[in-house]
Amino acid sequence: LGVGGTWPGEVVLKLNKNFLKKMALKLDRGVIIISGTNGKTTTAKMISSILVENKLKILNNPSGANLLNGIASAFIKDAKFNGKLHSDLAVLEIDEGNLPKILEQITPKIILLLNLSRDQLDRYGEVEIILERWIEAINKISTDTKIVLNVEDIRLQKIKDKIKNQIISFSSRTEHNWPCNLPGEHNQLNTHGAVEVAKLMNTPFEIIFKALKNFKPAFGRGEIFEIENKKIQMFLAKNPASFNNNLEMILERNVCVSSILFILNDNIPDGRDVSWIYDIDPDKLKMVCANKKIFVSGTRHSDMLLRLKYAGINYQECCNSSDIE
Repeated sequence: LGVGGTWPGEVVLKLNKNFLKKMALKLDRGVIIISGTNGKTTTAKMISSILVENKLKILNNPSGANLLNGIASAFIKDAKFNGKLHSDLAVLEIDEGNLPKILEQITPKIILLLNLSRDQLDRYGEVEIILERWIEAINKISTDTKIVLNVEDIRLQKIKDKIKNQIISFSSRTEHNWPCNLPGEHNQLNTHGAVEVAKLMNTPFEIIFKALKNFKPAFGRGEIFEIENKKIQMFLAKNPASFNNNLEMILERNVCVSSILFILNDNIPDGRDVSWIYDIDPDKLKMVCANKKIFVSGTRHSDMLLRLKYAGINYQECCNSSDIE
């Protein structure tokens, strides 16, 4: 939706608090919701790619605007002048803290729950609070909604005995070797979750395979681009789990790079509380930084420098600047 893309949704929700409920009912094939601490954007794009390959018209929020106003803006963008929608199915990534609010407005066909770990404590509080709210919200919607659940997440296993909806489990152990163009075990796990959703939508196996084989990462999720004949790979992290996953990907693939740039910001979309950086695995951080030029930037670059120092990295040799945000 681009810069300012959530404002149309903000305005329409002020004018009509039932906007999302009414618009969702216009979708012939219903709504698929993806939520969790990490992997939402990539997995939602993966599911959308599979279903588009299967000739479905998909409404989604690809920019990652996953709060109520972002979802409302996605519906506005998809709507025709007469109020009808171009799409027949919505695939929406939803912020884990806002999932209960969305479920008050929309009863989805499928909910895919990826994981749950410590994130922005200033916004969400402890993980157990989010889990309790998820269970309460799911128990208020129709039992026709199917729940696709990552059973490798210990916290999510607690949901199984507390809801009446049908649960479809997924894990990294599967009988099918689905193609995955993204590095890291967590992305393979996300792929299995996307496949289970596609199967529930009666998608032929050959369509799933083809879409996954041609899949490209979402912005910032391991994306590679080139500037002045130099390849740059971008990794996004907003919590310890995603940061550690990124470090593991770099170590597993033995990526040969000469420089690393860490950018740490505390703008509202980033989260004001950056204390989570101290839960990053210090050993992995040190191994990734070994024998490389380290650059640090962002509004909280000093905090990142201190974190590197505690990991045993010679922070005095780091180049730092607050000019890049």
